Amino acid sequence: MVVFGDARLPEEAKQKLARYADFVPFATQGLVYDAVSDHSDIFLCRQGNHLVVALNLPGKYLRLLQKTGLKVTVGKNPVGNSYPETARYNAVVTEKYLIHNPKVTDKSIVEAFPGRKPVAVRQGYVRCNLLPLREEVFVTSDRGIEKALRR
Repeated sequence: MVVFGDARLPEEAKQKLARYADFVPFATQGLVYDAVSDHSDIFLCRQGNHLVVALNLPGKYLRLLQKTGLKVTVGKNPVGNSYPETARYNAVVTEKYLIHNPKVTDKSIVEAFPGRKPVAVRQGYVRCNLLPLREEVFVTSDRGIEKALRR
């Protein structure tokens, strides 16, 4: 198992993560604004064994992912240096749902996960604000996402 983690994590946290998986420090300075440049969820959208990755995901990460046996689909658009371009791949996909901001999401995510019921939200950074625990059970601090899920 491979775990991407913010390259700026404290060394102790990196060492603990490395006990459970191959820890890979994730850093993409210069592609997006600095606050999110080391956040893999800006560049990756995952459901099960399928990943959709940003068109401009650095090659070293793409090559590593392709070696894992996961299905990797390269998206249609790069992430950019400002919102909404930084949120194109920041969606949550489950077996039943695609929770995302349709105005922001890269179309390759919709195409890669057909048959999911779309749950439209205004929040662009869905994955940053929503943790799926299991189908129908989520954790979020975002009231807009909460309301959309309750509907």
